[in-house]
Amino acid sequence: MSRWFRFYDDAINDPKVQRLSAEMFRAWVNMLCLASKYGGTIPKADIAFALRATEKGAGAIVDYLLDRELLEDRGDFVCPHNWDARQYKSDVTDPTAASRQKKYRDRKRNGDRNGDRNATVTVTDTRTDTETEQRIDSADAVHAEFLKVAKTDPDDPSLFGSLYGIQSMIGRGFSRETILAGAANAMRGKEKPPNWNYFAKCIESENEHRSQPAKPEVTRGKPENLVEVARRMSESGIGFGPKPSLVPSGDESRDDAVRLLPQGRR
Repeated sequence: MSRWFRFYDDAINDPKVQRLSAEMFRAWVNMLCLASKYGGTIPKADIAFALRATEKGAGAIVDYLLDRELLEDRGDFVCPHNWDARQYKSDVTDPTAASRQKKYRDRKRNGDRNGDRNATVTVTDTRTDTETEQRIDSADAVHAEFLKVAKTDPDDPSLFGSLYGIQSMIGRGFSRETILAGAANAMRGKEKPPNWNYFAKCIESENEHRSQPAKPEVTRGKPENLVEVARRMSESGIGFGPKPSLVPSGDESRDDAVRLLPQGRR
């Protein structure tokens, strides 16, 4: 039997929730659904099958959510954080709750129909955004290539958020070549992949480097010897000062002369 559980709208202001990647947010909501089905505690042995994940992938999801205090470890079971305080037992045990809720919805619906027969109907456009779909398809393909560069598989817990991150980068105009080149830079000298944050920094750096305008080439002429340099500077009006001459020390008649000090004097 399907049942409902309370999901609080303040989750939009919870930093622990809002910092989750798209994949981990979906996994967290799925864990809430499992908790509702199991009465609040989820057997660890059943998580992989329930989430349609491998044992390794399910274990990584649980560890990730435990580390961020969105799940609580209870031995052979896990439980969403603060589940008992947020879910009311009366929602499940009160046999009249469902019927009372149905009557309330019926009254509200009938009242709306009677009071607003002439109200303007708002039609929601549910057409698929083709451009968005194409971008997501492209991100999936680039992500698959990215995993090859990273020498790992989609279940690697260190790369949670990588697919969402690549989707965002492609949406910002990053090319496939930029993403893969940045990933290759991140893997340089490594046998195991670093975490996604490090990959993202390397890809951002690669994109910034590729976005910079090309530096103009310096035109270099043929090599010049000292005589040619002196002649060119002379023709440009650049002087070298008075011609030096050697005179004995003590001859003050010429201020522009180069003087030699007798040996021993400084």
